[in-house]
Amino acid sequence: MEKTLTNYDIVTILNGIQQEVFTNKEAEFNLKFAWKLRKNIKTLMSLNDIYVEEMQKIEQAFADDEHSQVTTNENGEETRQVKREYAKDFNSKRNELLGCENKVQVEMADIDEMGVEKISPVVLDLLSFMINE
Repeated sequence: MEKTLTNYDIVTILNGIQQEVFTNKEAEFNLKFAWKLRKNIKTLMSLNDIYVEEMQKIEQAFADDEHSQVTTNENGEETRQVKREYAKDFNSKRNELLGCENKVQVEMADIDEMGVEKISPVVLDLLSFMINE
């Protein structure tokens, strides 16, 4: 089924699945559901790779001394931060990129295909993009 997901949706889904599903043994799905989930993740990862490339271009545009400054974090590591006078422009570009929509072919599944007796609301919410209503 074709779904429309923003870059923000994709980043949120992938980060959440990594944290909540793959590191949590509570959600051991049956083979058919796991297969669909893996295929969907692979599709989302390819779009995420493009998002990361574009975000790096935005970051590079603000990485010079005019637009950013070197700061030291609590670990003593130096990092670049966008100067306050350019933060609005930087955030605007980042938010525009996060809001870009993608038509995504998603492998849908019924909730009973998961093969788990209980699942946390967080995990269910993360997987809702691929669950039939």
